[in-house]
Amino acid sequence: MSSTRQKWFLDKAEQSGFRVLEKSKELELDISSPVFHKFGKNGHEGTIVGVDFKGVLEVTNRQLFIRAFEKGIGRARSFGFGLLVIQPVL
Repeated sequence: MSSTRQKWFLDKAEQSGFRVLEKSKELELDISSPVFHKFGKNGHEGTIVGVDFKGVLEVTNRQLFIRAFEKGIGRARSFGFGLLVIQPVL
């Protein structure tokens, strides 16, 4: 299952103008266990699955990356999911 989440993230990374760096031929990508968030509105119920991805990335396309940073990459962005939080590597 983790490989499915990893594939999703790597696909989104490519579409969003960045890539995850490797260390010793393995991706430096930590994937947290999923957290399930239930919600309801106007008589409809649903569940959103939240996962944290942590790793070191390299920007490959500045314009795509800026757009992804401003708008997010997940499907549940209106609920605050799929947002990128970045910190420079010193």
